[in-house]
Amino acid sequence: MADIKAGETQAYAELVRRVTPLLRQVARNRGVAAADLDDVVQDTLLALYCSRENYDPARPFLPWLIGITRHCAKDRWRRDMREDRRRLAWRTHSLAWQSAGADGGVTGGLLADSLGVFIALLPPAQRQVIELVAIGGMDLRAAAEATGRTVGAIKVNLHRAREALHQRLEACGDVTRPPRNRPASHLEAGE
Repeated sequence: MADIKAGETQAYAELVRRVTPLLRQVARNRGVAAADLDDVVQDTLLALYCSRENYDPARPFLPWLIGITRHCAKDRWRRDMREDRRRLAWRTHSLAWQSAGADGGVTGGLLADSLGVFIALLPPAQRQVIELVAIGGMDLRAAAEATGRTVGAIKVNLHRAREALHQRLEACGDVTRPPRNRPASHLEAGE
């Protein structure tokens, strides 16, 4: 650790190589999902690098490192819980809106379950935009910057995702589509 504090990049690269399996095991033991293990390990390594000046060489290194890993795993769990609450709030809001506008045929639990499943079935680009914009509340420009796409591409993905979700919910009988707005020329023609 003294070499790392001195700024030797080779020492840090060697430390990363040696402790990564341990960090993965500690994170796994803390209940981190397999899909999130690499993220927690990266967060731990970043925290280790940023706090290298705080390390006291008189104290054992491994307990210090494991403590950082535990905190990073806990932070990940908190982040996941916040996202789950946001998603649940969005679904609840969506359910209230749908049931207020439907003919009384919408059941809350069924619609929430269907919506969650259908969001998971969307293509990755559409799912990402729904999660960022519709669930997360991000504006279009911020979503474009976060994904590396143009605002126009975000709008297209959002439109296609909403259309796909609505079609799937409609096919299940969970919602009915309100009549689409037709141009005024059709109304004047008596149609």
